[in-house]
Amino acid sequence: EKNDICMQAVALSFKADHYYFNNELDSLKAWIPRVQAFARANEQPTYYFFTWSRLILYYTKHGQYTLAQYELERYMAQAEQDDYKPAIAEAYKQLDHIYRTPCSYGCRNLLTGYFFNCTVEKTESFCTEIQITRKAVTERCFRIGYILELS
Repeated sequence: EKNDICMQAVALSFKADHYYFNNELDSLKAWIPRVQAFARANEQPTYYFFTWSRLILYYTKHGQYTLAQYELERYMAQAEQDDYKPAIAEAYKQLDHIYRTPCSYGCRNLLTGYFFNCTVEKTESFCTEIQITRKAVTERCFRIGYILELS
C-alpha cells in the first residue's frame, strides 16, 4: 500500500535484513541510517532499533566483539534516551549474548547466573541482590572483559 507507513518501514527493514544475511557489511552500514531516518520521521521506533540490532548481531556473528560492544553502548544510550523499553530489553539480551559467545580470549558463559539475576558485590563471589541497573551491569561486564583480556 502506498500510504501504509508501517509496511514501508517493514520493506526498508527487509532490505537491511537482506544485507545482513548476505554478509554485506558495507551495504548494511549504509542502509541503516536510511531506515532509521524513515523510522524517526514516521514514529516507527521498532524498525529504528531493529535494523541497528542487525549490525550488532553481524559484529557478534563475525567475532568482532569490541565493535559489537561499541554499537551496543550507543544503541542502549539511544533506547534509554527514547525510553523505548523493548529496545532496552533487547540491548541487555544482546549484551548477554556477546558475553556468552566463545571469544578470542577463551571466555565462556561469563555472566551465567549473574546477568539477569543479580548484582555482585566487589568483595563477594555470589549474588547478593536481585536489583539490577544498566550502569552496574555495564561496568561489571566491561571490567570482567578487560581483566580476561589481560590474563
